[in-house]
Amino acid sequence: MNKRIAGLDGLRAIFIIAIIFYHMIPETVSGGFIGVNGFFVLMGFLMVYGTKNHNLKFKDYYFKKVKRLYPALLITLSLLIIAILIFARNYRSESLPEVFSIIFGYNNYYQINVNSSYFTRMLNASPFTHLWYIGLTIQYYLVWPIFFEITKLIYKHALKEHYKSPRAVVIVFETILFLVSSVEMFLLYSPKKDPSRIYYGFDTRAFAILMGMILCEIYFIIQESKNEKLNEIKSKLKNLSWYETSLVSVIFFVVLAVILKMCLNLRGEEAITYRGMMQLSALLFSVLIGLMLLDQERLAKWCDNIVFKTIGDYSYEAYLVMYPIIWFVGRKFGGVVNRKYMIVTTLLIVVFSYLVSFLSGLYLKMVEKSFSSEKYSLSFVRNRMIPSILLMITLLLSIGQSAYAKSLGGHSDIETMKAGMELNQVLSSQQQKIDKNLKASLSSLGKNVDFQTAVVEQNAAARLEQNTEDDAVKQAAEARMQDALQKKQEALSDSKVSNVTTVTAIGDSVMVGAMNKMYEKMPGIYIDAKESRQITVGTDIVSKMASNGTLGNIIIVHLGTNGAMTVPKYLELIDAAGPNRTIYWVTSHGVSWGSVVNANISAAASERENVKIVDWDSYASGHSEWFYSDGIHLKPEGQEAYADFIKSSCGL
Repeated sequence: MNKRIAGLDGLRAIFIIAIIFYHMIPETVSGGFIGVNGFFVLMGFLMVYGTKNHNLKFKDYYFKKVKRLYPALLITLSLLIIAILIFARNYRSESLPEVFSIIFGYNNYYQINVNSSYFTRMLNASPFTHLWYIGLTIQYYLVWPIFFEITKLIYKHALKEHYKSPRAVVIVFETILFLVSSVEMFLLYSPKKDPSRIYYGFDTRAFAILMGMILCEIYFIIQESKNEKLNEIKSKLKNLSWYETSLVSVIFFVVLAVILKMCLNLRGEEAITYRGMMQLSALLFSVLIGLMLLDQERLAKWCDNIVFKTIGDYSYEAYLVMYPIIWFVGRKFGGVVNRKYMIVTTLLIVVFSYLVSFLSGLYLKMVEKSFSSEKYSLSFVRNRMIPSILLMITLLLSIGQSAYAKSLGGHSDIETMKAGMELNQVLSSQQQKIDKNLKASLSSLGKNVDFQTAVVEQNAAARLEQNTEDDAVKQAAEARMQDALQKKQEALSDSKVSNVTTVTAIGDSVMVGAMNKMYEKMPGIYIDAKESRQITVGTDIVSKMASNGTLGNIIIVHLGTNGAMTVPKYLELIDAAGPNRTIYWVTSHGVSWGSVVNANISAAASERENVKIVDWDSYASGHSEWFYSDGIHLKPEGQEAYADFIKSSCGL
């Protein structure tokens, strides 16, 4: 048994605090997700640390990990499903497939397959989302014994070949894998694609585990070295002077400050996160652990103060319960982040972390007692079933929740929403194509308002025939639109030219869902809306349209459903449009960061005279019947209200 390392519970406290605040106030602690890298680095370090003598008993290892992970996990899942059935009956997603993926350790790939972006948590919003980390943890635990045997063979071969330091050869092997994982994340990232694959991937996240392994191998090299000078240094480290201790502490807090800055400034949708910052965070976390090892007498004991040690002891349970609690409280508070929200959420996380820890501890005592009972008796057979009972309860509850969800319309609620958005995207693409043809054919005439209105009315009528999933009907409707366009162009070839005030709308998935009604209510509008869109993408769209002369004099913007940015990012979009255009910015509704988004919109509007606020958030409050079960996207009656409200607010 290796000696316990002081200070690690304190580091766990730092990691879990970063993660919790990322979920509680994502627009303030936008990079808090790097705390997961801290856990992975520590996991890699402890994996190697536990095999110092190159011994690993597979059965004991797996049994220990199952005892550590599953009781608390299954209790959390059971409590969560019960809470959904009692407090979130309008949550219509079926939990069974997701619970299966969590229990059997592939939830990260489940989320990749359903395209459940960690940073665009709308269409697939789920109180189980954070458990991708448990999936990766299970996978790394499963693979570790195999990886250990490979490194053991490398070590033995290096020893046989009389290498001065066999562990150094193992470090070279692990460093190569670290670089492969890091480069893979760098190359796979694309700003035009959802980052789920690289954020959740076993291979692309392995660099953090490998960083911890490398650190532990270096630690063992130093501990095992017989070099006289190095032994003198090791001896001196046990009796550091006040000055030396202070220097180590200063370096520790400087590194911690850099990590804090990353937590406050990094964003999951930005390229720099995956092309350097994730890897840098792993390196910085390893430096923290290294400094802790360097000063076990003072710094480590300081980090293991009563508060940090307690938080660290409950860090696993806190991770399990924190996101479901934030999810429920966020729904209760309607996405408003205020002091009351923070206090209630924090207290519930503390209470349920302790509750899950207590129940899982009680369960383990029952299991241990059952295995010490008399063999071959009835009680022996009965007690052997105890480990399976919790799993059965979890699965039965999940089956019940899924059945209840189906009775309410089941997953069809969200599927209906998605189907409507997909159809609207098709219609929008066709409309944009027709608008471009129209602009090209009118280049010699200028813009004629009567002509454009007539064409759009013709298009609107044809779109009604398009509202079907039959591709043949869609193609026929588009052909009729093109024919009508050509005839009206010929009829109006000698028309008088006049200037027209055009309207452009740029939005995310909320606007996608309502664009059919917007076309109907505001003939002539040009809409560019897509799911998962961020404000920065909107800025690029505005800049491109402004440069090629296709941007309207009136711009309607609805961006913020997928997260807030800093006020300068809002101003960038506004400035890209120029001061001579009027921008109507629609407030966000139903998201936990909505208050931040709307405050930023207000701040940006106060700095630019050409910006007006369309307060959809206030207007939609109290109208839950307008929304699908996610509370964000619009049912048909909500789409009608949305289009009418925007039209009247913009004076169109």
